[in-house]
Amino acid sequence: MTNPDGTILRRRLGMLTRPRTRVVVQGVLLVLALLAGYLLANWWASSRETTALAQICARVDYISGLQQDGDAQDTTQQDFAMRS
Repeated sequence: MTNPDGTILRRRLGMLTRPRTRVVVQGVLLVLALLAGYLLANWWASSRETTALAQICARVDYISGLQQDGDAQDTTQQDFAMRS
């Protein structure tokens, strides 16, 4: 299968130095990287709880947080107005 002097290996490595072959290999690697990123993002997104109840609870928590921030800002503004 292989020559003791390594000519087959040198020939295969030489193919990678050709511009067209190198571009094709880089393109395939790029596609594989993008596919891996897509699959990772899909897996990550599917690991979250997406039931209707979970979505409602997340929205309620978000609105509660906004109200608390608004209350804190109102208190700060009233304190500032008293000091002025």
